[in-house]
Amino acid sequence: MSAAEVRFLNIAFSEKGVSEFAGKRRVVFISRDRVQMVEIKHGLQAERPLLLAVTGLLLIVLGAGGAIILTDGGLATLRWGLGFLFFGALGAWLSWESLRRGYYLHVVCPDDVRKLAIRGRIQQMEFREFIQNAAKLGYDIRDSLNDKTFQ
Repeated sequence: MSAAEVRFLNIAFSEKGVSEFAGKRRVVFISRDRVQMVEIKHGLQAERPLLLAVTGLLLIVLGAGGAIILTDGGLATLRWGLGFLFFGALGAWLSWESLRRGYYLHVVCPDDVRKLAIRGRIQQMEFREFIQNAAKLGYDIRDSLNDKTFQ
């Protein structure tokens, strides 16, 4: 972590941009010049919850078809049935992710809006300090939960 970067749980602000991490791997990066405003919100953390939910439900239906195939018996149908059940499990996970609620950063860009989910337990004082330090890097950050603007 450099002096020009502030990090909290899985989110990092730097002079180059805003990042979301999964472990040590960066999964989302939004360049600093694209970020117009960052807002702290609470709600559905999925970036496209409706799309995720519909895809999850379709995969669950596919998995239910696998359960029906398994009742026919036979080695070939066993492999197909287990394969379809895997898709059903994946669909259940996608549906769960589409309904997950929590804190996230609502990042407004000129041509898009992104959500960066904050994963982990938030300690209020540490989070407030993180936001203030990120604002010192020049980001326009608004806390819609407490009606505050950080500059």
